[in-house]
Amino acid sequence: MRIAHLGRIGSAILALGVLLAACGGSGGSSSGSSAGSSSSAGGGSGAATTTAAAASAHTKPGTTAPGTGLSLGQTATVTYTPLTSSGNGAPRTLKVTVASIRTGSAADLKELDVSGAPKGALPQYATVTVTNLGPSSIDVDGTSDALQGIDHGGNQQDPVSIIGDFPACDQNSSTTPVAAGASFHTCLTYLVSGGIAKVGWTGTDDYMNSPVTWPAGG
Repeated sequence: MRIAHLGRIGSAILALGVLLAACGGSGGSSSGSSAGSSSSAGGGSGAATTTAAAASAHTKPGTTAPGTGLSLGQTATVTYTPLTSSGNGAPRTLKVTVASIRTGSAADLKELDVSGAPKGALPQYATVTVTNLGPSSIDVDGTSDALQGIDHGGNQQDPVSIIGDFPACDQNSSTTPVAAGASFHTCLTYLVSGGIAKVGWTGTDDYMNSPVTWPAGG
């Protein structure tokens, strides 16, 4: 059973265990293809809106500024510093696309132990593509954890980690490192009281304090 923290702010913890008979890894895998978005920050249809938060001096040139608000389907170019990694946590550059965010139903959770979940909370699912521009490899789980749900109070909430098959949202839990130039696709589940308003990239201190965001239902 995997323990999943519901948010960096607050102490609530949710334990989710898949009770399905077939308990294997989910079907996502890394690939050498580029992120499948037709538009990117600062280009394509639908201009990105940037908050008053300016890019920090620590943000790499050419990356999306902290605090930028994107539309679903747009791609951010961001930095990422793994908490634990080969390369001593040296920053990587990634392209991240949140293609969709949708709300599921209580029926989706019937095969899960959600006794610790907020009462009445409905699952929300974000489909994501990440392309590693290097210079070093990344891992799927750590990178996915940097995509936080942001609730209506502005608090960051971790995606829920689910062991086993979960057809409503096929989470990529591959243990194979994602090399520079390769991509992975995943679906992330958030289970938050009142729901999330956005999904935000929080992969470095700059972005944790002022995430790049994609709106739920927008």
